[in-house]
Amino acid sequence: MLSGNAPLQTISLRGLEQWRALEDAPGAVLELPLARGGLQAPLVGLHARYHRQAIVNPTLLPPGTQAPAEWKRMIDEEPLLAYLREFEDGAYPADPGPEAVRRLRSLGVAAIAVDAMPGSMLTEGRLNRYMMGVGKHLGMPEDHGAVLIWWISPPEARPEPLGLEAGRRWRAEQARWQTDHPAPELDTLIEPTWDARRHQPF
Repeated sequence: MLSGNAPLQTISLRGLEQWRALEDAPGAVLELPLARGGLQAPLVGLHARYHRQAIVNPTLLPPGTQAPAEWKRMIDEEPLLAYLREFEDGAYPADPGPEAVRRLRSLGVAAIAVDAMPGSMLTEGRLNRYMMGVGKHLGMPEDHGAVLIWWISPPEARPEPLGLEAGRRWRAEQARWQTDHPAPELDTLIEPTWDARRHQPF
């Protein structure tokens, strides 16, 4: 983030190129976790700069503005999105069924992606919960290290994933790198986003 005076936030882009695994998706991307506040919210847009697809996620809007009513209705009423919100709240809701997946596909959603970057919102343990809980209904995701992907409408050609074990090793190496490379010093009163992510447990 920039102001007319100085940079207000910095974040390392190391590893984010793996989000390009979604760049040939034949539709929009739904990124998890859905519930993101504060400095975590803009990361969905940053990831979209890499995969270049439309995003379905709730976004922070300027004061006084409203999201389109049709979009709000979809977010509130779609069965698979309701399932994912309950799951993120700690529940293990009932299987929404294949019709819920078909409905999401009919709305133009091609993939569900989980932000797996160490120091982001999810520890490796919480990532495992996504793999097991969501995977129970959608199958196991593709593991690309920085991102896990469940395809709703897979493209004809896509990059080879790392695989689950190699993905875990990649995240462990990334976590070590973050520990060894603190955020640059900035003359601001705001804690750098990079530091906030770096200090979260892996």
